[in-house]
Amino acid sequence: MKLRLFALALLLAAPLAHADSAKALSVSPYAVHQDGTCYVRGAVWSNGPVANARLTLVEVGGTASVEVQTDALGFYEAEVAVPEGATLQERLSPETRRASVRVGSRLPTVFEPRMTCQRSYVSIGAIEEAPAP
Repeated sequence: MKLRLFALALLLAAPLAHADSAKALSVSPYAVHQDGTCYVRGAVWSNGPVANARLTLVEVGGTASVEVQTDALGFYEAEVAVPEGATLQERLSPETRRASVRVGSRLPTVFEPRMTCQRSYVSIGAIEEAPAP
């Protein structure tokens, strides 16, 4: 019985986890550089994930760009050939901008985040041998 309740709780919480991930990635996309390519994972969010949103990732001050489209959950993944340290910016297509920006009493603000493509490093402390018994 406890196992069934736990499984039901996981099933009900899964969409919330996707929503939290999409919302976080829409503000701060994940970008990592490896072997001349920047691998990006992001999302488009506006009161919920935006499916099939079209956007372009553009190298700031450079010439590289790639067009992507979000999946049914609002996520996208892309690979862009840029040098390490390059900055990319999301640019929403005009159709996506009109569909995803809510116009209220204030002028609409379109948030198009920037990300820097850096190499990921992991450092491990010194490994010492155990003293002999």
